[in-house]
Amino acid sequence: MENWSFWYIVIKKIMGIPYRLFYKNYIITGRENIPKDKPVFFAPNHQNAIMDPLAIIYSVNKQPVFLARGDAFNNPTIAKIFAILKILPVYRQHDGREALKKNEDIFQTSVNVLKNNRALCLFPEAKHNEFRRLRILKKGVQRITFQALEDTNFKLDIKIIPTGIYYDNRDNSKSTVIVNYGKPINALDYVDVYKENPNNAIIALKADMTKSIKSLIINIEDKDYYDLYEDLRLLYNSRLIKFKKLANKEINKFKTDQKIIEKVSNYSIKNEGFLPELNTKVESYKNLISENNLSIKSVVKGKKHFFKFAATIITLIIGFPLFLYGVIFNIIPFKLTRYISKNLLTDNQYISSVKYAVGSVFMYVYYSILVLLSILVLDNWYILAFAFSLPFSAIIASYYSRLYSEFINDFKYKILNKSAEKEILNSQTEFYNMLDNIF
Repeated sequence: MENWSFWYIVIKKIMGIPYRLFYKNYIITGRENIPKDKPVFFAPNHQNAIMDPLAIIYSVNKQPVFLARGDAFNNPTIAKIFAILKILPVYRQHDGREALKKNEDIFQTSVNVLKNNRALCLFPEAKHNEFRRLRILKKGVQRITFQALEDTNFKLDIKIIPTGIYYDNRDNSKSTVIVNYGKPINALDYVDVYKENPNNAIIALKADMTKSIKSLIINIEDKDYYDLYEDLRLLYNSRLIKFKKLANKEINKFKTDQKIIEKVSNYSIKNEGFLPELNTKVESYKNLISENNLSIKSVVKGKKHFFKFAATIITLIIGFPLFLYGVIFNIIPFKLTRYISKNLLTDNQYISSVKYAVGSVFMYVYYSILVLLSILVLDNWYILAFAFSLPFSAIIASYYSRLYSEFINDFKYKILNKSAEKEILNSQTEFYNMLDNIF
């Protein structure tokens, strides 16, 4: 596991192409915090099933060894694939006593990875989380770290890298993923405490990891008003970006979201009754939008100028043949992905993982079949052009579909009668004023 693997590189390159095509924006910050010549232990939050480890893999030059749920290794074929991908099983209580005994060997293998100056990754929450908040961290990272220190007479300079993974829309492709690498935590700083009382060292390291990871993610701790905070991210972010005169970049949107949650939360602690009142006004605003069959996104953006509508219409007309081409040659993967997502998945957090997996298989297998068939009817250069067009036609069809949906929603708001628009804007102003007072 600790050795450099050629096949790992091959698979990473092959699967990296559809991964980069899957997301519209793939942003990495803090990569300078990852030392090149030290044993590294990544400790990320866990929001999006298989897409989370991929976000780590494609953002670093290392070959990190991952620790994953043991029940995923029950299939021998999958277990072999996981071995190539440097994924180790970790067993839990419900896996049975015999399975739990295997953890000692797994932990020793993990220790060997660190002792050989390689990278290890464990999601300390131990389970993916549908909410934008950090779960209570388990002890896996701490146990492996201190075991590695003991095995090296407390001389191994392990750097724990708190990591935050953010998705603006977890389920959809052509969205944004941001990987934030925090300042490294020096494991050697806890040695004195560990020698005196191991449990205190584990608690101290856990507390520092928790604090650091929270600063790198969207962390909504208020369970009672969780939906309100999510609404505020959608409804107030663009207004605050303009107010702060920030560039309209994805990383600024992320940081602005963090600021909205932080300041509203702190303000509500000192002002009892603020959140219930704000929640009432936001719900009233959303209800007005729903009653008029409008899109919240369109209302928040405001009415588009006539020339923007004209440009969109021209784009839709010109782009329709490309959209049709993309639909014709991608209808099978589109339909299959939708069917699996709606009918076969019991955990919604696997939606984007399934989309990526199906898309990757079709990109290489289904497209290869189409290209082979094209040999029967096309000349050489046309075959090559056809092959290159297939993945991009899927992207164009997906983008066109979103643009058309957005145009329809914007148009419905554009032709809304004045009295209904005034009622919506007055409702918007009411909760805007409450938030403007804070910011």
